[in-house]
Formats: sequence, C-alpha cells, structure tokens
Amino acid sequence: MKNIIYILIVSAIFSSCNTALDKDKVEDFIVTHYAEKIGGEDAIDKLKEDAADSIMMYNLSNGWIGRPEWVNDYSKIKAEWFYEDSIIAEVENIEVFGNVASVYGNVSAYISGIKVQRGGFHSIVGKQMGKLVFKRHSWMNWNMNRSSNSFVWPSTEVKGA
Repeated sequence: MKNIIYILIVSAIFSSCNTALDKDKVEDFIVTHYAEKIGGEDAIDKLKEDAADSIMMYNLSNGWIGRPEWVNDYSKIKAEWFYEDSIIAEVENIEVFGNVASVYGNVSAYISGIKVQRGGFHSIVGKQMGKLVFKRHSWMNWNMNRSSNSFVWPSTEVKGA
C-alpha cells in the first residue's frame, strides 16, 4: 500500500511538470485573438493581454523586425487600428514543441461583408503567467505582396519619349 501511495505521488509530480501546450487551445487562442481585434476601443485591452512582454515581430511585407513601442507603452495603441467589422483566422498548421507552439495560418478582414485585407502569419505561442500569449509573430499582407509582384513597367509609343 505504501508503494502505491509513493507511485501516485511521483506520477502526480511528473504530470504537473508537463508543460506541453494543447493544440486545440492554441488554435482557439489564435482564432479568438483575431476575432476580437475589431470594434475600435474594445480591442485595445485584448491586444495588451495577448502579447508577451518580450514579443518580437517581423513584417515580411516590408522587412521591419523589432518590438513595437506599444509593448512598453500601452498609450501608443490606437483604437483606429481596429476598424474592421470582422476578422477570420484560418489556422493551417500547429506544431507543439514542449512549452511553445509554432502556428501558421491566414487571416481575412472584412468591412460590411467585403474582404478588405488578407494576410499570412507565423507565430510562436507560449505561456506567460499561466496564459497563452504571442512570443514571436511574423506576418505578410497578401495585398501588398500581390501588388508588388504585378508591377508593370511604363511604356509608350510616343517618339522621343
């Protein structure tokens, strides 16, 4: 009987040490994060909650890498950033590596039912103070990418031009 109690205690300790993330909870975090980033002022607190203190971001559309100023100064978050009516995230792939998850997906934003933006992302999600947060986030605005790839050189048939 004594051995069984020791085994139960040891297994309880080891199971509580398991910090692996759950794929379903990570997917729900991502989908909810984007769905809540609408409605102006209402989205500000939700953005603050979802970003880790040490978040790093990478904009693949223009090459910017860094930690946004708003991470250290929440007064720099503006309600006008959140102008869409709805945002839908489609998670394409989640891979859990212990206490972090690598997530790939696409996001579409709408105003009055019209798609106004589409982009792709890769995020590293982990826990901070027991809550899921973005540790790293990279994105690319597909609209910018497509417009830069569809550039047409100017041409003319005017003599001397």
